[in-house]
Amino acid sequence: MRIYLAGRITGVADYKERFAEAELLMRGWAPEGVVMNPAKLPAGKSEQWYMERCTKMVFMADVVVMLRGWDEDDVSAARIEWAVAKYCGKRVVLL
Repeated sequence: MRIYLAGRITGVADYKERFAEAELLMRGWAPEGVVMNPAKLPAGKSEQWYMERCTKMVFMADVVVMLRGWDEDDVSAARIEWAVAKYCGKRVVLL
């Protein structure tokens, strides 16, 4: 099982901790699975660079886990990830 973690990163001071906590939780839920954590991508790239990689991971995922607060911005990468997951018929879980 491939699990993708989706949530707000921009403007969230403790995003690395939130994503790390979610990753640990998902590893306990699916120990044999692969957890794709976008918070581990290298810093300093363009928004397009991140979106290209993150949407590819959504396409690869069996399950997309939406972290708490993902929908607090009207426009965010997490909303795009949610829309892509729903459009593709992925299983979406709210955490």
